[in-house]
Amino acid sequence: MKILIIHTAFIGDIILSTALIEAIKIRYPEAEIHYLTQPNCKILLSNNPLVEKIITYDKNKTQKGFKWFLNIVKTVKAENYTHAIIPHRYIRSISIAKFAGIKNRIGFDISTGAFMLTKKVRYGAKIHEVDRLLSLIDFDNKDKTVMPRLYPSSDDNNHVEEILQKQKVVKHFEKLIVVAPGSKWFTKMWLAENYAQLIEKLSNHPDVLIAITGSEQEKEIDLKINDKTNVLDLRGKINLVQFAALVSKSDILVSNDSSPIHVGSAFENVYIVGIYGPTVEKLGFFPYSDNSIVIEDNTLSCRPCGKHGHNACPQKHFKCMRNISVEQVYDVVNNKLKSL
Repeated sequence: MKILIIHTAFIGDIILSTALIEAIKIRYPEAEIHYLTQPNCKILLSNNPLVEKIITYDKNKTQKGFKWFLNIVKTVKAENYTHAIIPHRYIRSISIAKFAGIKNRIGFDISTGAFMLTKKVRYGAKIHEVDRLLSLIDFDNKDKTVMPRLYPSSDDNNHVEEILQKQKVVKHFEKLIVVAPGSKWFTKMWLAENYAQLIEKLSNHPDVLIAITGSEQEKEIDLKINDKTNVLDLRGKINLVQFAALVSKSDILVSNDSSPIHVGSAFENVYIVGIYGPTVEKLGFFPYSDNSIVIEDNTLSCRPCGKHGHNACPQKHFKCMRNISVEQVYDVVNNKLKSL
């Protein structure tokens, strides 16, 4: 068997699909596994020992258009895959497998190109995304045999360790809290002023280092860090796999419903505190970890307002995030710190 996974979705989706890679290798140990994804996600898979080749397709930027679609089809066809497993539920992804002549094409029944699939798997709308993905190969994971996995290189680990050791010279710490305040979607973000107050309260713990993470653009989130010696701002300074290395060394991760949640799920030791506003558990993107808690307001009838959140609250009140207080989140984090 020579299997191609086709998944050109968001970073968090690719992280969760690493559980599918592991399940395929368990089910079909002799199979050769390749993966087709967007260039920005390649780094997440590059050190995965179960993936023998990564094909990138920059569908929305440098390889946008029909000419590049035909080019990627030609690339895929040359590999002579026996199977395509297609978590991405859009016609373009399924079309690649179809036009590349891959005989066995497996995907979800609700996909826009489902008529081109040779095996349609029922999309479990109310189960976790990992379990949905595993259903593509009928893999029962009730005992969590497989989990999302990320593999930072020794260079990535060493780089992060060097950052932390330099910080220890400035201010010694025993416990590490990673705070990821950003999201692609505005309504998925807890209020900046709340994050600022949370960081302020946590910075009063003398043995704790708070590492703020995110993209270069997320530096615009005003967290009022100033010159606190036990707060380290790493926004825009480490890549995705280095972020994973940082999370692997941390005790607690605080994040909105965004990709850091799924990075945290790849490491059993980190306690994940998820702050959820417009999205809910039944959508399937809660932490895939028993070492986690989700803080949310379950009294609002308007939740969920969408799978991915919005750029503004459709109801204009944004209560799903405004109703989550600093004290709620701080108490959860503080109680966990006491138990460490």
